[in-house]
Amino acid sequence: MEPQHTSLIPQDDWYAIIDLVTQSVDSPHSKRAYSRALIDFLDWYDGNGRPGFTKATINAYREEMLQSGKSRSSINQALSAIRKLAAEAADNG
Repeated sequence: MEPQHTSLIPQDDWYAIIDLVTQSVDSPHSKRAYSRALIDFLDWYDGNGRPGFTKATINAYREEMLQSGKSRSSINQALSAIRKLAAEAADNG
């Protein structure tokens, strides 16, 4: 899946980050869903002034997803992708 847009990080790095996060995901469908979830999150994060990557920020994003009518399963999948992003960031700087 090709990222649509985000100014958070350079596009070349974007592919590497998605790859890192999705490497441990076996299902092609889940890989696509995680990629989309991360693109959506990073676009939201960038659009909200790049607040700290904190639990409060993730909770605000979760609340916005709820308010926009996303299903709980979609929200849970997005949060799972974000947890993987946080783990990779912690492991790889």
